[in-house]
Amino acid sequence: MNKGLGKAIEIKLAELALKHSYAYGEEWSSSAKDLEEQLQKIGIKNIKLFHKYKMPGGATQADYMKKIALYCFYVDFEMYNSSDKFGFQTDLKNCIPDDETRSQVIDYIKSKSKSYDEKLSQEYDKIIKLNPDLPNIPTRRDDIIYGSIFGFAPDEIRYFVTDYRGADKEKPGLKEKMMGYGVDPTYVLAPKTTEKIIAALEKNRNNIKKDIQGRKA
Repeated sequence: MNKGLGKAIEIKLAELALKHSYAYGEEWSSSAKDLEEQLQKIGIKNIKLFHKYKMPGGATQADYMKKIALYCFYVDFEMYNSSDKFGFQTDLKNCIPDDETRSQVIDYIKSKSKSYDEKLSQEYDKIIKLNPDLPNIPTRRDDIIYGSIFGFAPDEIRYFVTDYRGADKEKPGLKEKMMGYGVDPTYVLAPKTTEKIIAALEKNRNNIKKDIQGRKA
């Protein structure tokens, strides 16, 4: 176990990393793409929310997500393993039931944390170089990498890493106004993006088609 992990254990850890990463599941998806499509279904077709960034090595956003999830797993392992609040310890035991093997794996992961942190910084530099419209804020490295993976627009990423301090600090009433039209954003939008969407909804108030839930303004 000193030189590396067995292939079977590496595969299990990669699956565990995806489950407990920002990816929140094994399949890539984008809230930005979902919201853009939701608006298109009710007749708002001129607002671009999903942004397809260049990924290092020409990888797809879905494949790159798996790589970054594994890197973050090594870097943040102490946090993941500190409690069983989100079922991580239980999942780790199910993944590697043998106590001795699991202990060796944990020691190995901890020993590699620093090198994977360096790998993440290298990936961050690549992302920024490939996509100069992204905000370059190394202290929010992980958020910016994941923001690009999920296709959030530069304005949304910039707002999230510089001005956003939780839902209680968002401009009052904007999200509720959008939801009044049956539009429910599931990620943080910059206020000017929300205002743009609301303006489009209000302009098309009488022409908005029923959404998939049958609601209309």
